[in-house]
Amino acid sequence: MNIKRDCEGVDWELVSGILRTVGMAHYVPEVHQKAFENSQAVVFIS
Repeated sequence: MNIKRDCEGVDWELVSGILRTVGMAHYVPEVHQKAFENSQAVVFIS
């Protein structure tokens, strides 16, 4: 398991696709990137 606490190297197409697959709000990858990069804290687990 890999835990990331920043947005460097994130595949935003994949993020958008995962959100769409699980039924959450999804937008074009650039919108998700901007939202995450402007967040105070982020965690990605792969």
